[in-house]
Amino acid sequence: MLSISGAEYRMTCSSVVRVFVAAVWLLSLSQVRGQLAPGAGYVFPPVVQPGTTVNVQMGVFDWTPDVQWFVHDARVGLRILGSAGDFHVPPPPYWKGP
Repeated sequence: MLSISGAEYRMTCSSVVRVFVAAVWLLSLSQVRGQLAPGAGYVFPPVVQPGTTVNVQMGVFDWTPDVQWFVHDARVGLRILGSAGDFHVPPPPYWKGP
């Protein structure tokens, strides 16, 4: 009969728990990396002259109605003048294969 002392049993259990925690952590990494925050896909026009006021069109991805946009430069102001347009899905030849 095999006998395991208390210290050996605790060491074996703690090793199993460590391996289990490491496996769960590694499996969760791919899910975290795949989640993206809403962002600007494009901004038109990309360049403007300093000191001028320009209407800008933005194309966004993962947009929701409660998104708030921030500008990280005190010299630039952003004011939303209208609601978002329609969600465009490409017609069938674009997203279906031959």
